[in-house]
Amino acid sequence: PKTAADLRTELSRLAKARPDALYILGIGPAVALAYRQARELGLELPMYSVLTCSQGNVIPNARGAADGVSALEVSPPPRLTGWSQVLTKVLERYP
Repeated sequence: PKTAADLRTELSRLAKARPDALYILGIGPAVALAYRQARELGLELPMYSVLTCSQGNVIPNARGAADGVSALEVSPPPRLTGWSQVLTKVLERYP
């Protein structure tokens, strides 16, 4: 959730499954929170995200927990109109 304050329950459940990597998708402060809490729980595994999850204040708010995260660039299909306007509004609302 975009207003999440604690993702440790979900992250602990994921850790028990012993994943090879963690893919974090979200917007705003919840992304930085997920990075930080994953590291706090000792999840030292590759983390992936989309490029928009690394924009705005996400990286500074992660306080070093985003170090090593690979950001993938996802391009919408060419026929999807209005995508850039939607992305602009999301990034304005969740800097």
